[in-house]
Amino acid sequence: GATMLARSVFGDAAAATAAATPGGGAAAAPGLWMLAEPTVAGRYVPVVVLGGGRMLRAPDGFAATVVPAAASATLSYAHGAGLAGGVAGETQSFRVALCDSYGNPIDGRHASIERALAVRVTREGAPGEAPVPVDVTEVERGVVQIDWCAPRAGSYAVSLAAGGESFVGFPRHVALRPARPFAAACVASGAGLRGATAGRGADVEVQLADAHGNELCVGGGGSLDAALTAADGTPLPCKCVSRDWDDGSHRLTYVPTTAGPALLHVCWRDGGGG
Repeated sequence: GATMLARSVFGDAAAATAAATPGGGAAAAPGLWMLAEPTVAGRYVPVVVLGGGRMLRAPDGFAATVVPAAASATLSYAHGAGLAGGVAGETQSFRVALCDSYGNPIDGRHASIERALAVRVTREGAPGEAPVPVDVTEVERGVVQIDWCAPRAGSYAVSLAAGGESFVGFPRHVALRPARPFAAACVASGAGLRGATAGRGADVEVQLADAHGNELCVGGGGSLDAALTAADGTPLPCKCVSRDWDDGSHRLTYVPTTAGPALLHVCWRDGGGG
């Protein structure tokens, strides 16, 4: 009557969840035993108990390694700010706790993270557009960090899958808003760009955009300013008023008082005065 138990290398019998059974069933050789279907990954040393008495350990250096099973989309999960929305052109990051169906963490020592976890980020409403590049980095055992960056504002679908099955709650829809206004990307239009009459207001309409060309759809958090100069750079008297339509566009009204050729300079000043 010999019974084989599985203990971890630290002597912890509770770490093994499966009882020992004869290996190979009826065809097994007399006295041959093996651990059946262990569910806790780790490194184990076989131990033999004779009649409930002294426990005979396997020879030094002999140990069995139980690796995690395939990644489980049901038990694995993701969290982080990169799933809640952000700013176009900035890196969005979140983390994935990757484990098998028994809760064993999956790391790069026993499995290829790239094959175990499928990540895909696409811009919604753009079917012909290539997926957003994604970086996958293992940061600790069973945890990987996902980084992605998209220059276009809009709604993105973040998909996570393991074994061909989507994670619970995915794909996740993540909205990226335009960044702060970038003067060189903004577009000005209107009669005030072609000329004005001394003492009368002239209007210039300006559509705000960020450095990636994304048009703002809300107020930019600042104001427009204008200045007039002569051809030689001499400042000319000019009053101006800026109105924010709160839809990403502004109207600038300037009032010149000096007749003659002039250069109109339109500037954006953010809420901090820059």
